[in-house]
Amino acid sequence: MNRRMRFSAGKLVVHIVLIAGAATMLLPFLWMVLTSFKTYEEAVAIPIQWFPKQWNLDNYREVLDRMNFGRYMLNTVFVTAVTTVVQTFFCAITAYGFARLRFPGRDQMFFCFLCLVMVPSQMLMIPRYVMMVNFKWIDSYLALIMPHYVSIYGTFLLRQYFMALPKELEEAARIDGCSYARSFSHILCPLMGNAFLALGIYTIVFNWNDLLWPLLVIDSEKMRVLSVGIAAMREEHVYTRHLMMTAGVLSTAPLIAIFVLGQKKFINGIALSGIKG
Repeated sequence: MNRRMRFSAGKLVVHIVLIAGAATMLLPFLWMVLTSFKTYEEAVAIPIQWFPKQWNLDNYREVLDRMNFGRYMLNTVFVTAVTTVVQTFFCAITAYGFARLRFPGRDQMFFCFLCLVMVPSQMLMIPRYVMMVNFKWIDSYLALIMPHYVSIYGTFLLRQYFMALPKELEEAARIDGCSYARSFSHILCPLMGNAFLALGIYTIVFNWNDLLWPLLVIDSEKMRVLSVGIAAMREEHVYTRHLMMTAGVLSTAPLIAIFVLGQKKFINGIALSGIKG
């Protein structure tokens, strides 16, 4: 009896900790949603006023009228979609080479490749910006897409998944006359749906929320993405907190929908990527 009570008490403590952690992470999002329905006075009130006195959609109408939200959303969707496709393609090819092909210095090269993770991304922004200037890509889609055409994390993730697949599948395909390219595209890639989806969601979230790089390479309003457009809503003399929270809700909703729809496959892709090292 005492053993069962200790087990139940342990589970209760674990659940309390998990609930507290979940509440801590959800609290900022809840504040953002509630603030999107408040007036300016309610949003900046001290002490904090959690709930609006009157629920209405005036802030959403004002955001859609005040900022070129449709254009920003279109730019964000296009850049995110193209970057995700291009990055997944190049990461898959690179990961396949590191996982399946044998050539001199392969492991050493992969080790050096992983060491690049330790380089802060901020240190690479100046050389990347200089490259964009030399290529005359500033204020264009290419400046937003090309620097992210490959990912070290994505390559590592897909490599681990490639190594988890049975080698007998590829060996059988080779005996039947399949080339490396055909084995890659027709045998292995169809088995990696979960891994591709996991990398895709990770890439979508990163590019959707990226602010610093678009802020550096985009000059005109028509090329702005959502993150830059929302940041520009802060006026010189008035802090439009309620409008920024409203725009944040509108920009976050597509990401939440994508994650909810692909949650199971996303978790499976992350879990299965570590089966074999």
